[in-house]
Amino acid sequence: MKDEIEDMSPDEVCGKYADLGIKITVTDLDKDVVLVEGTKEGLEFLAELFWAQAHDTEDDAKQLWPTGPGNILFTEKSTRGFYIRRIDPH
Repeated sequence: MKDEIEDMSPDEVCGKYADLGIKITVTDLDKDVVLVEGTKEGLEFLAELFWAQAHDTEDDAKQLWPTGPGNILFTEKSTRGFYIRRIDPH
């Protein structure tokens, strides 16, 4: 996986999986837990997205949600989105 996505931005990863029609579901499991569901490919999308965000030199954050940017990547059952932010450990 690393070799395939090493030079991909988070936006490129999202575009790749959107073109493939891959979707994930993000909903509340209960009041304290969010459930993230996906096929093998859906979970691979998330893995690649996290990898790309960790190594992105242009932006430290990426936000996707079912009624906004990235909505094509969510199933109709999705009620939650997510915000990924890389922080500087220093």
